[in-house]
Amino acid sequence: MNFSYVASVTSKQAKVIDRKQFYDLLHSPTVREKVQAYRDGDTKAKGKLPAFLFHATFEGEQRGDQYAHPSGLYMLDFDHLDDAPAKVWEEMQEVMHENMPDLPSHERLAQLGIVMVHINPSGKGLRVVAKMKRGHAGFINISQWQAWLYSQLTHVGEALPVDKCVKDFSRLSFVVPHEEFLYLDDSLFTDEAEVVLENPLYGKASNSEVTKGAPFSVAAATPVVGAAIAANEGQREIRLAEV
Repeated sequence: MNFSYVASVTSKQAKVIDRKQFYDLLHSPTVREKVQAYRDGDTKAKGKLPAFLFHATFEGEQRGDQYAHPSGLYMLDFDHLDDAPAKVWEEMQEVMHENMPDLPSHERLAQLGIVMVHINPSGKGLRVVAKMKRGHAGFINISQWQAWLYSQLTHVGEALPVDKCVKDFSRLSFVVPHEEFLYLDDSLFTDEAEVVLENPLYGKASNSEVTKGAPFSVAAATPVVGAAIAANEGQREIRLAEV
């Protein structure tokens, strides 16, 4: 699967990244220094970090949803966690075990398409990156994939804080050092995408002109992540589709 990266938050040039470049960034002393500076109170340090764009590659390396070719990957961000992110991830693994007790750990993760889990630059959040899996033909936007994965990682009645704005194709994921990774599956670089979303914004003059018609936009998306939280509170049920 192909995805992109930018040198910093101000860069509009989104280049496709290969495996070597990816791991070089994870082991970069500069990345480590900037993340530590951000955690020490330098609020400008985060914006100087390189960032991955897992959701897409971009026509002409131009960062923007109107240039995006969806990658078949999506992110689910848990922010401002009360517990340590590593502890939250352990609890999510327990939920997966309860849901799929007959499978070993790596197969549970593969069933859900999870390829990456890491602590975010603040040290208070958790990012999960997953492949879109066959068997969910009815999902038409990133929010729906996020809601489904949320329902597979949390207990009924549990409401973890989710960043609901992570639903556009050009969304950044700031790089963190390799020691912040809790799980990483190298198949990220060898597997072909199973499912790729359509991009209704592709070729449009600007995102703002078609926001009302974009199913994954902030203004128009069905609030599926919120629905998943409501489902976990017993208001409705989201079932695991066959993979």
